[in-house]
Amino acid sequence: MLFIKELYTENFKNLKSAKIKFDSKYVCFAGNNGAGKTNLLDAIHYLAMGKSYFNSIDLQNINYHKDYFNIKCRIEKQGEDFDLFCAYVKGLKKKIKKNEVEYERLSEHVGQFPVVIVTPYDNSLITGGSEERRRFLDMIISQYDSEYLESLFTYNRILQQRNAQLKTMFETGQQNASLLGIYNIQLCEPGEQIYRKRKEFVKVFCDLTLKYYGQISNQKEVISLNYKSQLDDNSLEKQLCESFQKDFYTQRTNVGVHKDDLPLFIHHVPAKRFASQGQQKSYLLSMKIAQFNILKESTQIEPLFLLDDIFDRLDQERTTRLLDIITANGFGQIFLTDTNADRVKKVFGKLGKEIQVLNISDGEINS
Repeated sequence: MLFIKELYTENFKNLKSAKIKFDSKYVCFAGNNGAGKTNLLDAIHYLAMGKSYFNSIDLQNINYHKDYFNIKCRIEKQGEDFDLFCAYVKGLKKKIKKNEVEYERLSEHVGQFPVVIVTPYDNSLITGGSEERRRFLDMIISQYDSEYLESLFTYNRILQQRNAQLKTMFETGQQNASLLGIYNIQLCEPGEQIYRKRKEFVKVFCDLTLKYYGQISNQKEVISLNYKSQLDDNSLEKQLCESFQKDFYTQRTNVGVHKDDLPLFIHHVPAKRFASQGQQKSYLLSMKIAQFNILKESTQIEPLFLLDDIFDRLDQERTTRLLDIITANGFGQIFLTDTNADRVKKVFGKLGKEIQVLNISDGEINS
C-alpha cells in the first residue's frame, strides 16, 4: 500500500508554499472552483509519474512571476518510507529524486509509485478521438511494463523520422522505397510488441470495466468495448509496404499502432453520441477502477487514487455505489476534491469512514 504522510509544494501552478500532513486513508481537498484543489491532486500525480497530468510543458506549471517550482513528499510504500522530490527551474532540466538520489531517466521512476487519477477532463476518453484512448492505454501499461515503455519511445522516435523522410521525399519528388524500407524494418519490432501487449491488456481491462459499470449502474445498462488495430488484419511490415504510395502523397505514415482505438458502446451504439452525462461519468469511473485493479495486480501495490469533483454528474444512487466500491477492502489511500466540505463529511460519515478534510482557497491550505 502507498500512503503519503507529508506533501510540500512551492510555486506549482497557483499553489503557494505549503506543507501538509496527512493522517487518514481518505483525504478531501475542499474549496471553490479555482482555489487550487485540482492542482494539489496534480502535484501528487507529478511526484508519482514525473510529470503533470494536465500540462506536459513544465514551464507552464510554474506559478506566475516565479522562476521555479518544487514538490516534495514523504510516502510509505510496503512499510518503508521514501522521500520524493521534483523540481523545475526555468531554462534548466527538471530534476526527479528518490531519497536524494537523482534519476538519470524518467523511465526509471515511472511505475514505482503507481497512481490513478480521475478528472472531468477525462471525459474526452468517452467523447474524444482515438488518440485520447491510446494515450490512456499507454499510461497504464507503462506503469507496470518497462519494456512496453521502451518500445513506445522507440516506435514514436522512428515514426517521427519516417514521417520527416516522407515529407522530404514529397518535396523533392523522389520516391525512395528502399530507404523507407529501412524505417519499416525498424518500426516493426516495437510496433508488433506494442500491439501484443495492448491486446493482452485490453482483454482483462474490458472484463473489469464491464464488471464495475454493472455495479455502479446497478445493471441498468449494457456497455461493450473492444481493442481495434490495423494489425488485426495483417503484419505491420506488409501494410507499411502496401501503403507506400499513400504515405508518399499524404507525407505521413498511415498504418501502424499509432492508429489503434478502443471504441466504446452503450446499448450497442457509440457512447460518445448516445450516452447521457451520468452514463459517461459511470463509464469513465468504471474504466479508472479497472485501471486501478490491473495496476494493483501487476505491481502488487495498491495505487494512490485521485478523484477530482467526485460528485459531479452522478446521481445519489450511483455516487453511493461508487463509494461502496472504492472504500471496500483492496483500495489504498484516496484523495478527492469537492466544493462542499460538509457534504463530503456527511457522505463518509454514513459509510462509517473517517475522512480528513482540508480547506483551500487562493492556493493556500486554511485548515
